[in-house]
Amino acid sequence: MWRSGLVVAAMVVVALATAASAHDIQLPTAIYDNAAGEWSVEVLSSCRSPTYGTVKFQNTTARIEWEVGGAPDVLISGQSPDTLLSLAGLAEFMSKDGKGYSYKTCEHQENYLATPQRPQAVAHLSSSYMTMYTGVLSSSTDERGCTPSTDRNVVIQALGGPLKDSNKGQWRVQEALYSIEIVVETADLDGTCAHTQSAELAETALESKRRSRKRRTGRGFSSSSAAIEMDGPLAEHGIVTIRFIRRNAAASSWMVRYYTPIAFVTIMVAYRVVRSFVSTRAEKTPL
Repeated sequence: MWRSGLVVAAMVVVALATAASAHDIQLPTAIYDNAAGEWSVEVLSSCRSPTYGTVKFQNTTARIEWEVGGAPDVLISGQSPDTLLSLAGLAEFMSKDGKGYSYKTCEHQENYLATPQRPQAVAHLSSSYMTMYTGVLSSSTDERGCTPSTDRNVVIQALGGPLKDSNKGQWRVQEALYSIEIVVETADLDGTCAHTQSAELAETALESKRRSRKRRTGRGFSSSSAAIEMDGPLAEHGIVTIRFIRRNAAASSWMVRYYTPIAFVTIMVAYRVVRSFVSTRAEKTPL
């Protein structure tokens, strides 16, 4: 009995130690709650070589499984955009000293984008719904607000369908999205890994990133090699990019998947009921 107790205690200690060593990336709740399913993850930064992994959103938190060892333990969760959101999970990608940062969302916009060229899984759709947040980095020693004079150095963009409201009392799986991207400008941070400290070059790189985003939207899913080719020069200027791409097509609702057989069975049953009723009436009617 006491051995079983020791085993349980050891497992609890290991679980607590693992949770304590993990760092968070907090997404706005509306985005996290619509990202159910398995995703590919890629991080591009001048602090580390391109890093790849997978993550499965199926609960209130999700852990990234990296393809190689040595990458930081990262947990992803959702948080209200009205509060300060953590980017501690990107600390080793953002600066040499691994200092953790948070961010505050300032603006939020949603819009439809024409996307005629799309992945096969969603080829029947002609437009994508874009949800975007812009914000500012914040730290314990440098708390910034959303003033007109403060540069927005965090951009979060999600593509897919219109976001669905989650149940307040119970987290529900939603699959509205197929692409999520977080872009952080780090050239002005202490200990930045950017190859240049020029604010002008960093801003030029970020503006190029914004323009290229629309072009990538039209092409649908981007391959890892294409991402490196496009984002590599931006990483040198301190632009950190973490990209999530859905690995499996979003599952349709139960009713959508089985609408045709349900409709067929319903029609056949109704036909037989009506035919039986008519036959019964005919038999009872005297000649």
